[in-house]
Amino acid sequence: MKTLAVLGGGSPYTLQLCEQLAGSRLAGEAWELRLQGRNQAVTSQIAHFAQSRLPGWKVSYGITAQRVLEGADYVVHQTRYGGLEGRYEGESLGRALNAAADETLGPSGLLAAIRCMPYIAELAEQLLRFCPQAWVLNITNPLSLTTSQLFLQGYSRCIGICELPTVTQHQIAARLQLPHEQLQWTYTGLNHRGFLHNLTHAGQPVLQRLLSLLESQSFTGFDAALIEELQAIPTKYFRLLVTSKVEDNHRSTQLVDLRAEAIKQLEQVPLRYPPALEQRPMPWYEHAVVPMLEALNGSRHSCVLPVNLCAADGITREFLATVSTGSVNDDLSRTAPPPAVARWREIFEAHEAASLSACLDPTGENIEAAFSADPLMAGRDLKAAVATFQTYLTGAAHGHA
Repeated sequence: MKTLAVLGGGSPYTLQLCEQLAGSRLAGEAWELRLQGRNQAVTSQIAHFAQSRLPGWKVSYGITAQRVLEGADYVVHQTRYGGLEGRYEGESLGRALNAAADETLGPSGLLAAIRCMPYIAELAEQLLRFCPQAWVLNITNPLSLTTSQLFLQGYSRCIGICELPTVTQHQIAARLQLPHEQLQWTYTGLNHRGFLHNLTHAGQPVLQRLLSLLESQSFTGFDAALIEELQAIPTKYFRLLVTSKVEDNHRSTQLVDLRAEAIKQLEQVPLRYPPALEQRPMPWYEHAVVPMLEALNGSRHSCVLPVNLCAADGITREFLATVSTGSVNDDLSRTAPPPAVARWREIFEAHEAASLSACLDPTGENIEAAFSADPLMAGRDLKAAVATFQTYLTGAAHGHA
């Protein structure tokens, strides 16, 4: 019997993971699902729901990480360190700096990364102690920096998981009226910022065909002219880099309300998927987490999937890899990205390196260097931004979600 541990399994969004597992190749196999969550009452309700969806599985839950990690074969790491309160502070910081307030990018992402570093170090120690051979599927943001930290703390069997490349591939295929599995592509990216390029079908390039279909209109929020300039399709977070407008982000408040409503509905009808959750698509489970579990477990044939892996230099990069039973292999030939994409990759890598240095040693100098390398902070008074950032950084500490 294989064991899947879910850290942060007390979130009602775990119900969508259960739904996707129930429809997967894993559902008919012998598994144990262990959910870890801070709120025992809510986590027990989620476990009850999971058992109804996965009747052939053994389902349990606990408050401590040790309880669910011991002997685990696979770990989904989805803990929100600092909770939604921490995300709210990140959004507040973004407003204070007139910068994009995102939990994985920009100053808000850096704040989240620095704050969670001690917890990630503790987690790495627990993984090495209780399940040193487990594959960790990391979806905790900021994705690249949490993946890098686990690696640097000695836990190498960690894969950062992101659905954006696959979702974008499906969108391109749909626009071209092609089965998505017939669309071939190469990927270049770091931490939610990436590009699908060298798109082909039956050996023939298809980008110009896509541009012809667009007729100067936009695609997934990007102008056809930008796509032609890049010779690639960006994933959605690239929008933050090509617009001067900074939107006021109150996502944390929306998620607090949605979470409360979903829990209330689950209490009222314990075995029904809460209708409130339909308001929040969660494609990362369907298009990233579950396919990775199936491939690593050998429940599906060897396949090509996007992975975020940390290299020896400490930088986590995203690329396509061959995933098969118990292995992730960087064995695919990589076509050089178009020149415009290569230039963005250099910018992203410099920013990742500076951000990692700031996480490991959050001095004012290192934080300023991270801001200087961040295209989202272009044109800002960096010294003033650092001073504001430090007031948030030294605020009240947050615990686990």
